[in-house]
Amino acid sequence: MKLHEIPEGSKIKVECYDAEDKKIGDVITFHHVDGMYSYCTVDGVEENNLVHLSVMTPLKKIGDDLYEIEAEKNPVSETKARKPKKIPVRDASGSTT
Repeated sequence: MKLHEIPEGSKIKVECYDAEDKKIGDVITFHHVDGMYSYCTVDGVEENNLVHLSVMTPLKKIGDDLYEIEAEKNPVSETKARKPKKIPVRDASGSTT
């Protein structure tokens, strides 16, 4: 399923890092779709916690209202594509933290 198909308030398991490459969280909350991207926040982080995933991000349900980014097949090599390891987090002004 795609990100735009999950309920608002759902959690997505994904590692998040700041601009200094410091891990700041493992779970984000999906709030709503905003055009072609989503408005999500990193759980447990008060400032500089915005994440904007594409609404077409493939997800796999792994629990009650809990999802993870699903690796998609690479049509060229027929191998699984790697999951993104680092999701950039932005502050309210839109700049990467």
